[in-house]
Amino acid sequence: MEHLDIGEVVVERQSSRGIGQDGLNELGRTAGTRLLSANCCIIAEDEAERFEVRRRVGRVLNPNVRGHLVYSNGTRDYRIECGLAATVEWGEMLTNRRMQRFEAQFFCPSPFFQDVLDTMGEFLEVTPRLTFPLRIPERGQLFSSLAGGQIAVENVGDAPTPLRIVIFGPCLNPAVSNRTTGEGIRILHDLRAGQSITITTHFGNKRITLRGLGDSEENIMHKLDMDTPASFFSLRPGMNLLQFGADIGEDLGRMNIYFNPRYLIV
Repeated sequence: MEHLDIGEVVVERQSSRGIGQDGLNELGRTAGTRLLSANCCIIAEDEAERFEVRRRVGRVLNPNVRGHLVYSNGTRDYRIECGLAATVEWGEMLTNRRMQRFEAQFFCPSPFFQDVLDTMGEFLEVTPRLTFPLRIPERGQLFSSLAGGQIAVENVGDAPTPLRIVIFGPCLNPAVSNRTTGEGIRILHDLRAGQSITITTHFGNKRITLRGLGDSEENIMHKLDMDTPASFFSLRPGMNLLQFGADIGEDLGRMNIYFNPRYLIV
């Protein structure tokens, strides 16, 4: 690859205007899609190898194939979901037909770059309760305790980012909330040891799934607590204070979160 143009993102604004009003009322803004352009070159020893390389390129750069493009700016690696916008455009041949340039355009339905790997936060804290010299009284000694509680999570990206939340039993009616925004979600379920609940807050893919023994999965969206305001919330840019709780077993259950910050400029 000789050059990659990461393109620009057009911001679409929703607005309203009243009769006789100067200017307008801005109701919201959404980022559009992104179009990447890559200038590349293939090198071959002879004509037969050049055509074979072209075929291999065509199998990968296929408009019917969707995947991720990994981009490195020399400091960090990022990925972006994309697919070929059109078939590859082949250009001139150079150096006795051993080299041939081509251009590929990639359509990205989401304009955001992301880290190559997700970030994980773990709501399980081991608090030491034992110091030496050791003297164990007749009633016993508490060596350590497990606690869910709160965790501060930083979204270093440029936009709110959705979450994948995994809650492990045993606990009754687990709940997770973002204390920074006041949003939260509560599941009315007796989660037993060996079971887990996965909450996905991605736009267009909001789910609540129960995984039992033997990796069996069940959709339990109907167990969402509707008597309290529920929100499939995202992490806002900056610091977020998340809290895990349960009616019973708050100190026995535990929770992991997975998220991937979203960047407009890389």
